[in-house]
Formats: sequence, C-alpha cells, structure tokens
Amino acid sequence: MTVTESEDGLVSLALICSFCKMSGYLKLGDSKGDDIPEDTIKAFADTLRTSSALKISEDEDLQDYL
Repeated sequence: MTVTESEDGLVSLALICSFCKMSGYLKLGDSKGDDIPEDTIKAFADTLRTSSALKISEDEDLQDYL
C-alpha cells in the first residue's frame, strides 16, 4: 500500500523496512512485510521518532507530514 492509497496517509514501517536500500541497511536479506522481526521494526520506529518531519503512530505506522 502507498501513502496515496491509504485513507489516513499511514504507511507500515514493515513496508519501508522491506525497501531494497533499507533492507540492505538493516541486513534483512530478502525479508518482506510480515517476515521482518518485530524488534527491528520497533528499533526503526524509535529512531524515526526523533525526526521533525515524520510522525509515528501508536501502533508504529509511519505518516509523512512534510
């Protein structure tokens, strides 16, 4: 799902983690969506929480509000 397809503009962090560059950076190999370890997604969310351009929802989805 893309941001434009989402009614609320939220994108799953697991989806972002599965992008080629992120997957390589996180050393996830070919992991996709539900295969990504929950602790990896939580660590990624914690890092993104420091951003002034992104908002993390309570269930750790990502909303870009630039």
